[in-house]
Amino acid sequence: MDYICGLRNFTNFTPPKYSILRANDPFDQNVNDPINNPEGYTFDASYMYASFQGINFVFGASFVF
Repeated sequence: MDYICGLRNFTNFTPPKYSILRANDPFDQNVNDPINNPEGYTFDASYMYASFQGINFVFGASFVF
């Protein structure tokens, strides 16, 4: 039997909450609203480079029959 343990994101880095532009309008229904969106930004999640999860501890075991 093998035991496995690990640690992910050990520096506990998470991006700020405002990292995704226009997260409140993911289908771009109000893009042309000059009051709430003066710069004309659209929803784009492709700029995310890190997980929103903090430190993760991983434990496991494997059995060989």
